[in-house]
Amino acid sequence: MRREKAKQKWKRVRKLIEGDQYSNKSDKKELFIVREMKKREIGNGKTLQEIIERIIDGKEPIVTRVTGSKSSAFYDETVYSPKEIRGDKKDKIVVDEKFHFKGLKSHGAFVYKAKGFKKSNENKKEWNCGVDSIRVIDRYSVNVYDKNQFEKYLLDNKRIDTKTLVVEDINVALIIEENTKVIHNNEPYYIISGNELQNSKQLKLTLDEERELYLQLNSKEDYDVNKSSSIYENLFKKIYVDYNYLFGKAGEKSTEEKYNHFLQAFNESKKTQKDFKECVTDILKISSADGKRSKFKGVGRVGNINNKEFIKNGKIIYESITGLYYKNPKYIHKFLE
Repeated sequence: MRREKAKQKWKRVRKLIEGDQYSNKSDKKELFIVREMKKREIGNGKTLQEIIERIIDGKEPIVTRVTGSKSSAFYDETVYSPKEIRGDKKDKIVVDEKFHFKGLKSHGAFVYKAKGFKKSNENKKEWNCGVDSIRVIDRYSVNVYDKNQFEKYLLDNKRIDTKTLVVEDINVALIIEENTKVIHNNEPYYIISGNELQNSKQLKLTLDEERELYLQLNSKEDYDVNKSSSIYENLFKKIYVDYNYLFGKAGEKSTEEKYNHFLQAFNESKKTQKDFKECVTDILKISSADGKRSKFKGVGRVGNINNKEFIKNGKIIYESITGLYYKNPKYIHKFLE
C-alpha cells in the first residue's frame, strides 16, 4: 500500500506542476522539490524524478523501528473513570480524581539468572532463569546499564521474588531495548517488555495485488462487488497462510471458527465499498507489524512471552536501523552461560 500511496502523491504533485498552483506552504515546498528533481539528469538522460518513480514501482519498502523508547510516563493510562472498577482492583493505581492508571509502564526487558530459597524450606536453594520488564520508573531510579547497581536495585526492591521463592542473588545477563527484534517459537517479533511481544513480520503483496487492492479501495466509479469479494477472499487466505500462528489459542473461539469468521465477513456484510474498506482494514490489522488488534477477539494479539521457551530457544537479532544489515541471531540462553 505504501508504494501506491507514494505514487498517488507523485500524481498530485504533477497536477500542481501542470496547473502551476498550490494551496499551502507544504504544496509549495513539494512543487519546488519536484521541479528541481525534474531538471536534474542522472545518467542515460534519465531525471531524478524518473529514477525515484521506478524505485517506487519496483522495490518493496522495508519498515523498521528505532530501538528504545522515549516515553517518560510512569503509568499506563486508561480512558476509564477512576470510579469504574474493571477486573482486579489490585491492578488499578488511581493517581488522582481525574485520571485512571493501570500498572507501571514498561520500557524494554532484561534476562536474568537468580538464586534463592523456597519460603516453605529456607534450606532448599533454587536457581531460576527468566525475562522481566524494565519499567520507566526503573530508569529514573537507577542506571540499568550499570550491572552492579541494577542488580542491587532489583534485590533491594524484591523485584524477582515470587510467591514461593525469595531471591538472594541475581545475575542480569542481558538488557533488551524496546523494539529489538527477536525470534520466539520460530517467528519474528518486536520485544516490548518482559511479557509482551508484537508481530514484526511484514505482509508482502505483489505489485499487481497491491494496485488491484488500492484501486478497489479508492475507486469512486468502478467499484465492483464481485471483484471486491474475490480480492478480499484472496487477501485473507494469504494472510492466514503467512500469519497462522496468530490464530492460536487466545480467545474463546477455535482456530477454525476464527478462520470462517474472517473468510465470510465481507459476504455477510452489505458489500458496499465502505464495508469492503472496513473488512480489509480489519484483516490487515492481523498482519500489521505493531500492536494493532482485529475487532474479533483472540486474533492478532501476540500475548505473553513463554519464559521457559524463550530462554531455551529464543534468539535476539541486532540489525541496522535500515533493516538491511544484521548480525546472526544469537540464542538467549548463551548469555546465561
